[in-house]
This record gives sequence, structure tokens and C-alpha cells, in this order.
Amino acid sequence: MICWYCDGSGVLPSGSKCPLCKGAGKLQLRKIELKAYCTAEKCKRDGMCVWRGNVCPYLVLREVKEDEV
Repeated sequence: MICWYCDGSGVLPSGSKCPLCKGAGKLQLRKIELKAYCTAEKCKRDGMCVWRGNVCPYLVLREVKEDEV
């Protein structure tokens, strides 16, 4: 799976606006492979990702096939 989050600027991969920045600023998205550093189970449970101590409330999860990684 890949954890997408808005890095302070506005639009999620789904096309919806971030709940906090509300579409302001320049779009910056990053994708993080959910390996050892991200709590994937927490993401699945309540839609929040804890990664390196930061909680991301905007994330969108999607499963990727092995050959897409």
C-alpha cells in the first residue's frame, strides 16, 4: 500500500480538498511505501497514518500490485 498525504497545500489524490489547508498553497504530495516505518493497521482502522512521529489526517490509502511498485 502507499500512504498519500498532503504536504501543507491543498488537494488530495482523490480530488478533494484537505480539511486543514482547505486548498490553499501549492500542491505537494508524497507517497510512502508502508513498510517498517508506517503503522498500516492504524491507517486501516481510523484513516490516520503515524509516520516518524507525525500524524497525517489527510491520507488516502490504495493497494498497489507488486509490479506497480
